[in-house]
Amino acid sequence: MHGRQILITAGPTFAPLDSVRSIVNRSSGKMGCALAEECLRQGAIVHYCAGRTSLTPSSDSPALTIHSFETVDDLAALIQRCLATNRIDALLMAAAVLDYVPETMLENKKSSQDERWQITLKRSMKIIEQIRKWDTQVLIVGFKLETNITQDELIAKAEDLIRRSDAAMVLANRTEEVTEKNHSGILVERINEREIIVSEPLSTREAVARKIVERLARHLR
Repeated sequence: MHGRQILITAGPTFAPLDSVRSIVNRSSGKMGCALAEECLRQGAIVHYCAGRTSLTPSSDSPALTIHSFETVDDLAALIQRCLATNRIDALLMAAAVLDYVPETMLENKKSSQDERWQITLKRSMKIIEQIRKWDTQVLIVGFKLETNITQDELIAKAEDLIRRSDAAMVLANRTEEVTEKNHSGILVERINEREIIVSEPLSTREAVARKIVERLARHLR
C-alpha cells in the first residue's frame, strides 16, 4: 500500500428542506476513520472526504488530506474533482449517502405556525453507480447496510451492488449489527467474473478496516 492514493468518503449527507432545516442520512464517520488510519499505517496517501458533522482521523500525517461536503451533489462533485486531480488507486465509499432528497427546497424558513408541512421526496443520485463514468480504472469498495434480512439475502444484495457498480468488494451489514461501539459485517469480494468470496464475520470496526485494507493491498499489487 506504500504510496498508493486512497480516497475515502465518510460521515452523513444532508439535504436542505428550507433555509434552516434538513433531512440527514446519519453516520458518525467512525468507520471511515478506522479505514483511513489503517491505510495510513500501511503507508498509503489518504484523501478523506468528511460529511459536515463527521469525525475525522486524529492523525497529523502529511499523507492525510481532509475535504468536506454536505449534500449528495457536493459529495459527487468532490469525488469527481479528487479523481480528476489525483491518481487515485482506490475509492472507499463509506459515507451514508441519502437515497431520497426533497423535490424542492424552500428559500426561506418554513413558518413554525403551520399545522402541517407536506414534503415530497425523490430518488437521489446513486453515486457509486456513476464512478465508472468518471474513472475507468479506480478500484471501488462499496458499503451495503440493510435491516431485518437473512445473511444469505444480505450477501445477495452485496453481490448485486458489485455488479451494478463494478466494485471489487462490498462490506455488507445489518442495522442491528451496528452500534456506537461496534461495526460488524462481512466482506463480499469479487475475485473474477465468475467467482465471489465471502469473509468470515468481522466483529469490530478495526477488524473490518484491517480486512478491507489487506484485500485492497492484494488487488493493488
